[in-house]
Amino acid sequence: MRGSPRFLHAWHPSPISARMPTRRWAPGTQCITKCEHTRPKPGELAFCKGDVVTILEACENKSWYRAKHHASGQEGLLAAGALREREALSADPKLSLMPWFHGKISGQEAVQQLQPPEDGLFLVRESARHPGDYVLCVSFGRDVIHYRVLHRDGHLTIDEEVCFCNLMDMVEYYSKDQGAICTKLVRPKRKQGTKSAEEELAKAGWLLNLQHLTLGAQIGEGEFGAVLQGEYLGQKVAVKNIKCDVTAQAFLDETAVMTKVQHKNLVRLLGVILHQGLYIVMEHVSKVRQDPRVVGGGGGTRAPQKFSSKSDVWSFGVLLWEVFSYGRAPYPKMSLKEVSEAVEKGYRMEPPEGCPGSIHALMGSCWEAEPTRRPPFRKLAEKLARELRSVGASAPNGGQDTDGPAPPRSQEP
Repeated sequence: MRGSPRFLHAWHPSPISARMPTRRWAPGTQCITKCEHTRPKPGELAFCKGDVVTILEACENKSWYRAKHHASGQEGLLAAGALREREALSADPKLSLMPWFHGKISGQEAVQQLQPPEDGLFLVRESARHPGDYVLCVSFGRDVIHYRVLHRDGHLTIDEEVCFCNLMDMVEYYSKDQGAICTKLVRPKRKQGTKSAEEELAKAGWLLNLQHLTLGAQIGEGEFGAVLQGEYLGQKVAVKNIKCDVTAQAFLDETAVMTKVQHKNLVRLLGVILHQGLYIVMEHVSKVRQDPRVVGGGGGTRAPQKFSSKSDVWSFGVLLWEVFSYGRAPYPKMSLKEVSEAVEKGYRMEPPEGCPGSIHALMGSCWEAEPTRRPPFRKLAEKLARELRSVGASAPNGGQDTDGPAPPRSQEP
């Protein structure tokens, strides 16, 4: 049948195909569905609004694609007009994993924020009477109930029976189970000037479903959490689990950057899950070393309070060391604790065997204790380019490829 996709012959397009996209997508492009299509014809793909699919092939019809559904794993046809490309998440300081956290406000201010009354409307604030503790404020009936959140053995609790690893964990629990409080948490009262990271991640198509994640053995452990092996919809993944509220918020900015960096030679971010903190789900590549010693900043191996290009420069210096050592693990024969202590005292790695002195000097500039003294990536690129030109100029035939080593002058070739 002329005009139909070449994959099927006895097939009639649905009315949804009339909505044409503004651009064409190459195989491998990830898209978000813009509507619901729950009663597909034979060969078509069923989907709900907001589902993630990967383009497998464009049909000759041009208004249809064959794609794979991330959640179901099924493949089928769907109309191009029902899709939009999966967007990168913007690094926005207003994005918050805890938009319901209002910081230091009084109980009376909390009551004012939770007006008009609405059962299940809530916020969390710092306790004015008990520094270090928090207060969960919940609207119920005509009242606002204040629940003190206590610290117990490194955990948080309201009733000393159910404990939580952080505030996000607590809010998640009481959103599903009333437990010891007056009602389930239904709707957060967002702090003015914040955006919900959960909503923005879902809108952009990066929020994954916890139900589809199966966690396995731990394959690494850094300063900010464990890295676990797992499966997401049958695909092998590496999952970084960050349970500290503050650290999770800091890693949100890093995650936003990762949504923009999608390349076949880079480990790919699949998405994030908000559960007892932050799960960062990435494709699992068995030959990639999960080594926390590579991450640097703030003068040591610890990541800085705020991630920046300067902390990435430190990591780039370690990467250079790995390249010129032909893939050796950095800080050989040292544990993470030993590395941290040594670097804090001023230790820097010796040059790998055969490493040019100029390259080791470049590494050293990346490892300056004061972040502002580390060179920007632009300068690093310029210096590396000069070094490569210098090496090329000193090589036989100006660094050009030859059929093999040049024979000695006294011999015939």
